[in-house]
Amino acid sequence: MITMATMTKSEKTLTRFEFLFNKYVNLEKWMSSELELHTNYQSFPGAYETIAPKVNVADFFSIILFDPTTRLNGISEAYVYLMLKSNAFDLSKMGGKIKVGEYSEWLIKQFLNADSNQVYVSPSPARETLLLRVRFIEDLYKVKENLTKFHRFKNRLTKDNRDINKLMVGDLEFLMLDYSLEKTKASAEEKDAAKSSYSYPGSEIVFKGLDWTVVKISELTELAKDAACFFGGYDLKPIQGETSWCTSSPGTYNRYDYHAEKGPLYVVLPNKCDTFGKKTGLPSVRYQFHFQTNQFMDQHDKGIILTDYLNGPMLELKDFFKPEFAAGLTGNGGEELLIDDFEYGQVGKYISLYGLNDLFETLPDTLTKIHVKNNNSKVSVELPPSITRFKKLTSIYFKNCLTNIPEEICSLDNLVFIALENNTNLTNLPEKIIDLPKLLFLNLKGCSNLSLSDYFKSHSVQFAPDLWKGKAM
Repeated sequence: MITMATMTKSEKTLTRFEFLFNKYVNLEKWMSSELELHTNYQSFPGAYETIAPKVNVADFFSIILFDPTTRLNGISEAYVYLMLKSNAFDLSKMGGKIKVGEYSEWLIKQFLNADSNQVYVSPSPARETLLLRVRFIEDLYKVKENLTKFHRFKNRLTKDNRDINKLMVGDLEFLMLDYSLEKTKASAEEKDAAKSSYSYPGSEIVFKGLDWTVVKISELTELAKDAACFFGGYDLKPIQGETSWCTSSPGTYNRYDYHAEKGPLYVVLPNKCDTFGKKTGLPSVRYQFHFQTNQFMDQHDKGIILTDYLNGPMLELKDFFKPEFAAGLTGNGGEELLIDDFEYGQVGKYISLYGLNDLFETLPDTLTKIHVKNNNSKVSVELPPSITRFKKLTSIYFKNCLTNIPEEICSLDNLVFIALENNTNLTNLPEKIIDLPKLLFLNLKGCSNLSLSDYFKSHSVQFAPDLWKGKAM
């Protein structure tokens, strides 16, 4: 039985897979276990009398799997089709693993508009539309090849032709006629041009600002591996103005595939630099980020404190990288949010850069515990009013980071435990917090600048003497 456990989540918490599924799949019409429904319409009397403006489950999966930028994250295509045919898997869990590619929605729209230029000669236009869609699915292998070319070579196209949403399948095929996927290395001319333009085959310039340019390398191809070697300086080390990255070696020990299978590499290059690599001519100062393995490295292959950089010299990149941080938060569901550090954990980094408000939008309503501990980072966070969404919350702990607690916290009637330790920038506490019906423990130790109201003091006799003061106050 196909189940849809999370497909009814709020739009803000949907994965890309879930969003597209909800938008384009007519689940009631197409909840059939027949994987080959689209090719066996004769077996379903009336199936083509009216064509639904949506996609059946089998075609939906076929389309996203033929997007060359879709990542299955350890799931095989054979397994997907086996589960589809068995009619016994949870689409929400499958969707949580599959990272839908950037061309999937375009492909879906092309599928739904397969008859847009058709002149019907049959007395049954709906039937011909269905047949055209069947042929579209059958020809997806051709579209995938052209999309792969487009993804690799679109920087060489005119500006008007770089937007896939402005192209039809036929347009794409025509544009890609002169391009080949056989190439595995850049030419000498391309390497020379990349010294200043940073445009290199197998990679894509995804950001160009006043101070920084970001190059993305993501394909599992030899050409992309060659790009990783180039931007890393072929492992010739910083002494020659290049890097020590493990993805830069042109030999057996290159680790590009290992990283690319998990997610894209981002090479961050300064637009101005005084020293350059002896082989590549690229700036000797450069950085490589890989969010999936939490690696943010300088040219010496030494980790940097990314939050300091994105709040400092790389400030113009802060919003650009926000989606990558947010993607790492998917799956933080359940009942607990536990953060032990703001530098090394993905969630901690996200809060230090973008605040709790954005993070809270990604968390489930079922949260019962929020424990946040800051060790050495100079990070300040405010507890947002949206905390009221977590009606089941029983425990809150913040150490050395909290600057504000909103009045809305007083509506969380299930709170039992509140510990606010060493939050020296916290100056006020909602006085009615003392009236929470289930509150048994309140620790304010080390909050040396906290000012408590007379109401709070007079109503705190239910607690142990001086508990709310804390010995360090």
